[in-house]
Amino acid sequence: MEHEVGDEAGAEARFLVAGDLVLDRRDQRAWLLAVPLQLGAKALTLLEELMMNPRLLVTKERLFDAAWPSQAVSDTVLTTAIRELRRALGDPARAPDWIETHHGKGYRFLKDVEALPVRPNPALSPAEGEAPLPVDGERRRSYRPLAIAGGALLLLGLVAAAVWAFLPAREQPEVSRDSVAGQTAPHRIAILPFEVASGEAWLGSAMANRLTDVLGRSPDFIVVDGQVAAALAQASEPWKAAGAEGIGTFVSGTVMVAGDSLQAMVTVHDAAGTEIWVRRLTDRGEGLISLTERVAFETARALKVAADPEKIAEMAEVGTASLAAFEAHARAVQILDSLEGFRNPDSVANAIEDLRRAVALDPTFAQAAKDLAWFTLPGPYSPDPATAEDRVFALLEMAARHAPNDWERRATRANLDLRHLRFEEARAELLALYEETRATSAPLNHSILTMLSYIAAAMRDRELMEWVWTELSDYNLARGRIQMKDPAYIADAPALLDRFVTYHQQQEPTPIGSYVLHSSLLLLGRTEEAASFLNGTVAAENGRYDSLMRVGQACAEARPDDARGLARRTIEAQGPSYIAWKVAQISGLGDQIERNRPVADGDARQRTLLVMLDDPGFDPRPYPLLAQALTEAGVDPVPLPRLSFYCPLTPASN
Repeated sequence: MEHEVGDEAGAEARFLVAGDLVLDRRDQRAWLLAVPLQLGAKALTLLEELMMNPRLLVTKERLFDAAWPSQAVSDTVLTTAIRELRRALGDPARAPDWIETHHGKGYRFLKDVEALPVRPNPALSPAEGEAPLPVDGERRRSYRPLAIAGGALLLLGLVAAAVWAFLPAREQPEVSRDSVAGQTAPHRIAILPFEVASGEAWLGSAMANRLTDVLGRSPDFIVVDGQVAAALAQASEPWKAAGAEGIGTFVSGTVMVAGDSLQAMVTVHDAAGTEIWVRRLTDRGEGLISLTERVAFETARALKVAADPEKIAEMAEVGTASLAAFEAHARAVQILDSLEGFRNPDSVANAIEDLRRAVALDPTFAQAAKDLAWFTLPGPYSPDPATAEDRVFALLEMAARHAPNDWERRATRANLDLRHLRFEEARAELLALYEETRATSAPLNHSILTMLSYIAAAMRDRELMEWVWTELSDYNLARGRIQMKDPAYIADAPALLDRFVTYHQQQEPTPIGSYVLHSSLLLLGRTEEAASFLNGTVAAENGRYDSLMRVGQACAEARPDDARGLARRTIEAQGPSYIAWKVAQISGLGDQIERNRPVADGDARQRTLLVMLDDPGFDPRPYPLLAQALTEAGVDPVPLPRLSFYCPLTPASN
């Protein structure tokens, strides 16, 4: 029977050994093939907990208790620490040798572990007298509300303010280009999550997001994804981890509530981890928005981003004067930008409510309106698409009217053209806008490319689609993330597909990511690899995507009867839905394709079908508005060819 190492003997043992991996529990050090692992305190604690329970599922709750006792932290913190472990062990999340992920549940250490009271083979660990590796100290956060009745918080604020008042600001001259990274421009820079000395956790997230937005608009920098930055923050020596990621500069900081004011300490580090610029800033009694603007302004100026002060101020514009609206939007972004947001529908629902609140509090908050429009878009099977579409168009009009600059206004207008199926107009404007902004506004570029991908699919423009995917790949790879659409877009571009698969296999899996990766493998003809990947996933964790993957796998393995049986069971359980139509299409069930085709009542319903124009096999001809829009764009409104791994199509009467 399996048993935990953590019994009486194991609990007393100093060393845990799993093959070539050695963990010294007393000195908090670890080696792999006698090479010291650069791990922070949290990662080492997690490794110990996992090795104490080999081959057993260790729940997230147990890991939280081990590494963050009596602290309220998000799943993202655990994910980043596990990612640090994976990087040190060279353990890909998709095909792990050491640590297996069980989404929503926890993690499993995959090797047998031996507990030893004395030092193991000297070849696997250094001599007794070797100094321990430095590990980071406890990163304790206080999650007190911004306003708490009574004198305790006031006293804390006064004490903290006194301490901060005596901290040297160490303000230094602007950072020279040579001191930033010693690289050729553009430099890769990471904005680490800001610590919160006192106040609520979203304060630190809001500060880091603002800096990311500002510096990401500069042609001189590529700001890496927040997931990568969060992983760096957990490392004992962030600059070494940053160097491994090709990052030459990183920014860290702390924000705190001190009585009635807010303060922030911001530090810029070079590639060697040296503090090359440090500044303490206060809101001067004007509130959080004022402070985020000052932090963004001063940091951008220190890094010589946009030397014109007016330009920096424009880049750093938040878009609202309402602190309550800003807080609601910051809370939403904190969820939507996290890996947890991809996995937990409830958290996304909460984020959408925060976006609604931000817009209600400040109808001129263009970014909040645009974000809310994206999540309000009706789908092909929505019960009342006309009402939902009216809300979306109203939000986009609001965002365009109050856009902080002409670029954002034009992009939002192009989005409206796209939603009204005016493909030619939207395409021309977006391509022109991309040429103007590609070196100055990375977040806007990503939005433009995403819209162009819809247009390329609708207009059957293969050349445009491959260009868009290449640009999106470069954008995502430079920032340490992968965020793509259905691989059917590039089914005829194996080099792009292979590049996508290679990178996606290194990421922490999500349900939609698992489906996209599996489809890509089938398109590349790597059927056995796709089967191995599918068998290594848990159906409940992939939700509705599991049926799509299993039907596709059966078709790829020439088992059409199995595929159609599973498809019919899925359709019966789903009822009329996109998933029902999709599994019917993959399995080739002609009768079910027709029965589950979206109804064609009303223009709003037909406009929702924009999201299906890229679906192989989708027929736009029964929808007059859609067919007319395609014809006006010079496209024959016929179905896209079905994919190579789909089952043969049966007659609709079967």
